This record gives sequence, structure tokens and C-alpha cells, in this order.
Amino acid sequence: MKRKFIYLILGLMGIGGVCNSIFEKEQGKSILLQNIEALASDESDAPSVCYGSGCVDCPAQHIKVKYVITGWRFSD
Repeated sequence: MKRKFIYLILGLMGIGGVCNSIFEKEQGKSILLQNIEALASDESDAPSVCYGSGCVDCPAQHIKVKYVITGWRFSD
């Protein structure tokens, strides 16, 4: 009887460990995606103006333009 109880406890601990590792992997993927999005986003709040039609991405309007002019912004 004592061995069955020990095997039951070990089995439950194993199941708990597997569930915990799955949860941590999912949480890790979420944090990784947030970090990638943060690195890809524009950090500058400087105003930009887009002119013409071309092959450069306009950061404000998300269209293809010929020129992007970005102003300077001094931080506080």
C-alpha cells in the first residue's frame, strides 16, 4: 500500500512538472513576440513627411513613397 502511494505521488509530481513546463513555454513565446514587436517599432516621435510615389516605406501612412523627411526632436 505504501509503494502505491509513493508511485501515485511521483506520478502526480511528473504530471505537474509537464503541465508547468508547457505553461512556461507558452508564456515565453508571448514575451518573445512582445520583444520582437518592440524592436521593430519606431522609437522616435519626431514628425515625418512623405512625398511622391516610389519604393520607400512611409512610417506614418504605411505606403510607398519617394522621399521621407523626418524632423529633429530634442528629448527632455
